[in-house]
Parts: sequence; structure tokens; C-alpha cells
Amino acid sequence: MLSLTALAAGLVAAPRAEAEVPAGLTQAVLNFEANLQYPAVATPFVSQRAAWVAAVRAAQTPAALGAQLAQLESALGLAATQPAWGARHAQWRDAVQSASQSAALARLLVEFEGATPQTMVRVAWRRQRGAWAAGLRAVR
Repeated sequence: MLSLTALAAGLVAAPRAEAEVPAGLTQAVLNFEANLQYPAVATPFVSQRAAWVAAVRAAQTPAALGAQLAQLESALGLAATQPAWGARHAQWRDAVQSASQSAALARLLVEFEGATPQTMVRVAWRRQRGAWAAGLRAVR
């Protein structure tokens, strides 16, 4: 156990709290979800969408936002993703649910969006996604 004297003297770094989520990352999750074609999303999610959006907006840590992203991925299901996603799915879910840094979560969001077929998103999204992805790659 660390002594208070060592902490006070600056000899040992205090444990760091989990990073906060930048507003741009929260908005990126919401923008992606808002551009999904709803036949692609499981019916139960549609009825829970308002609560999900509120939970995304309330998420203050990468772990909390990651839990919401995992819920969205689950609502889409493997049938609404690229065939190769099935092999990556479990590893991605583990990574997103354990993400403690916003940059890691941003990369995982870009990866998930890339696994979503263009037929599952609105036409307008197809024109926006390059700038959206570039913005996420800049998250630190």
C-alpha cells in the first residue's frame, strides 16, 4: 500500500482516474447511429433508442461509452455487418468493453463502422463518413 508521505512528497504518482470522453467522440457515436437504416437494427433497440441516446450523452468515461457502443453493435447483430466481422466480433466486443482511453474507443468505433455494409447506412452518411473517420483518428 502506498504511504501518504510518499504521495505527498511526489515520489509516487497517485493512481490516475479514467479519462473523460471528449464531446466529439460522444457525438460521433450518435452520428453513426442516427445514420443507420433502421431495418438493420433489431426491433427491441428501436423501442429503447431514447434511453440509449440518453445513456450515450451521459457517458463520461470511455468504459461507459464503450458499453453503449457494444449495445449498439449487439442491436445490429452479425447479420447486419460484413461477413468478416463474425471472426472479429468477440475480440472487438472485449476491446470496446475494456477501453479506458478515448483514442482506443475512437479507433474501435471506426472499425465497427467499417464493418457495417453501405446498404445499412443512409446515403448521406456515405458522403460524410470520410470526414467523420478522420475526426475520430484525431482523438487523443
